[in-house]
Amino acid sequence: MWDWLVSNKIELIAALTGIIYVWLAAKQNVLCWIFGLINVFLSMFVFYQARLYYDALLQVFYFILTIYGWYF
Repeated sequence: MWDWLVSNKIELIAALTGIIYVWLAAKQNVLCWIFGLINVFLSMFVFYQARLYYDALLQVFYFILTIYGWYF
């Protein structure tokens, strides 16, 4: 009965970290990159579990760009 809730926890955390990322980026806080990495990693996992392989692969690209953005 509660399986949908358990399976959606990761998706909910990914969405919340995405919101926090945008909020911190608007405030120009360097911590935004950490939340961006968490968001991208969890989104990649969610897409892979949903068998959306190309969307999961796109998240790999976003992960690389987030690392690049954090570095510079």
